[in-house]
Amino acid sequence: MITITLLFLFSTLKAQSDDRVLLRVNDTGITAEEFIRLYSKNREIGDRPDFDEYFNQFLIFRLKVEQAVDEGLDTTLAFRNEFEGYRNQLARDYLIDKEAREGILLKAFERLQYEVNASHILIACPPGANPADSAAAFSKAIELRTRITEGESFSEVARATSDDPSAAVNGGNLGWFTAMQMVSQFEDAVYDMNPGDLSGAVRTPYGYHIIRLNGKRVSSGRIRVAHIMKAMPPGASDQDWIDAGETIKTLLGKIRQGASFEEVASKESDHRESASGGGELGWFGAGEIVSEFSEAAFALTSTGDISGPVRTPYGWHIIKLLERKPLGSFEDNRSALESRLSESYLNTAARRSLVEKLKTEYNFVLNQGLIDEVAKITDSAIVSGGKEFVPGNPVNVKVFFFDGGEMTLPSLKTMIENNIDAFNGMNASAILNQMIENNYAEMLISYEDSRLEFKYPDFRYLVKEFHDGMLLFEINSREVWNKPYTDSTGLLTFYRETMDDYPGEPSITAKIYSIRGKGTINTLEKLVRKYGNSRNGDAKIIGRFSSVNDTSVVINEGKWHRGDDIVLDSYIDKRGTYTHEWRGMPSVIEVTKVHSPEPKPFEEIRNEVAAAYQTHLEEKWMEQLKKRYTVWVNERLLDELKAKLNGKN
Repeated sequence: MITITLLFLFSTLKAQSDDRVLLRVNDTGITAEEFIRLYSKNREIGDRPDFDEYFNQFLIFRLKVEQAVDEGLDTTLAFRNEFEGYRNQLARDYLIDKEAREGILLKAFERLQYEVNASHILIACPPGANPADSAAAFSKAIELRTRITEGESFSEVARATSDDPSAAVNGGNLGWFTAMQMVSQFEDAVYDMNPGDLSGAVRTPYGYHIIRLNGKRVSSGRIRVAHIMKAMPPGASDQDWIDAGETIKTLLGKIRQGASFEEVASKESDHRESASGGGELGWFGAGEIVSEFSEAAFALTSTGDISGPVRTPYGWHIIKLLERKPLGSFEDNRSALESRLSESYLNTAARRSLVEKLKTEYNFVLNQGLIDEVAKITDSAIVSGGKEFVPGNPVNVKVFFFDGGEMTLPSLKTMIENNIDAFNGMNASAILNQMIENNYAEMLISYEDSRLEFKYPDFRYLVKEFHDGMLLFEINSREVWNKPYTDSTGLLTFYRETMDDYPGEPSITAKIYSIRGKGTINTLEKLVRKYGNSRNGDAKIIGRFSSVNDTSVVINEGKWHRGDDIVLDSYIDKRGTYTHEWRGMPSVIEVTKVHSPEPKPFEEIRNEVAAAYQTHLEEKWMEQLKKRYTVWVNERLLDELKAKLNGKN
């Protein structure tokens, strides 16, 4: 059987620095180290919290987390998925060899300083091919190399024999390229050669290659260009190419006579993806675009330079140099290298280096003799159609083992049976060894993953901080933050109980008579005082003024609060009759009632009430937590930390 010892349970681990217990919440101990890290983190971001105040906040934080754990919030599927996703992301940097990774980055950057031009001949041979097929492919590659060293043209041999389809067109020439553009084995071979060298048979996942290094030069950096294109379809006739060439020459003539390159590109270029932007393409370097185009573009020396007609397999082009930048320093390129590292062989190499270190650290033992015996039996069984893939050893015989896991013979048999199709026509020994290597590599890394919290305090505390932070968010949301939106009854009840805390503005009830026309305010005031409160008084006032040419009375009646009207604010606490210009008209203002302030309507102040409700819930919750949990504080240690963290002796 296959077993792995899982050790991921950070709550049982001891801190490797200050693991003295600072406080306990019921039976949960919190170390001084945890408090120190969180306190120091706040100081690092510019906040210098008062020690006593921060400790109180830390205690509240621990009480809330304790309740969240008690109520199983960390056991829900949603919580586990999010938490495990974060931990796995954080663990990535610990599950590769950092030193090897840095070395690989530096090696890649050193190679990026140069561009190489190489040709190759490929004899296809898949990984795991059976020994006879692999030997035949190797022999053919060596035979072709001999033909070249004896004087035959490399390009002609490539056209006639290479399994790379492009060789029929380019004679095997791959053009200029740089690091991380070819498979690792091919790149390693090329960068170890000098111009003019001819390699031996280089094995890659595609087969065997014979490589000639045609040239090597200092990196040209990266450039940004615009282009105008006349596209040519596959199979176009020679005359079609001639006609398109004449068209591109005509367009070039217009530009040289003063026409805007961008306008010509927009109207005439067949590359519609770039035509709408004046022909502009993104940044590129050697090996990232078809070689004929790249070479012509990099040959332009000054910003604004324009090429002559350039022919590529896709058509005719005119190229304009827009911008050029050098490769830059290692640090300038680090993020780009790291981005490509995660998707390339470099990450695999760093991981493989870690596996080798883990094999030593965890006392890994591989029973290679048993594996070789199994490979022979498996190969024979496949040929004969048999079903016995392993020898008749005792079932507890181990294929490999280490401190945290093992593989026994029955497990190996099951693995072979589940992957039997992979052996058909292939080298059984190579396939089997690769399967076992992949298996123990995954087991070693899984075991290392299970021990990260134990081995690396920084990792442990980061994971615990995120774990507890997630719990704090969940419990705060449930107990406080979401309540105003999920408990409308509770919110409305709270408003009714505290509505006097939200006084509105004082108000008045008033009737305002305004003159529009030639009438006098004095006459209006007399009429208001005489008829204002009488039956049909308003009609009498309006009737009196309607007899005056071009004069009318406008009456407005209602309730106004302080702040509703700047004129009426002057009379907000005064009953009586007053004259004042109002809305541009001479007016008589009759204040009939003065109202004391009333609580603001709920809907008007809902957000303000919600915030107060949350504060109220928080306070009640704190009272409940302090009653629910027993808290013990190591006062002597707390005083020691206070003196230390505040810089006192």
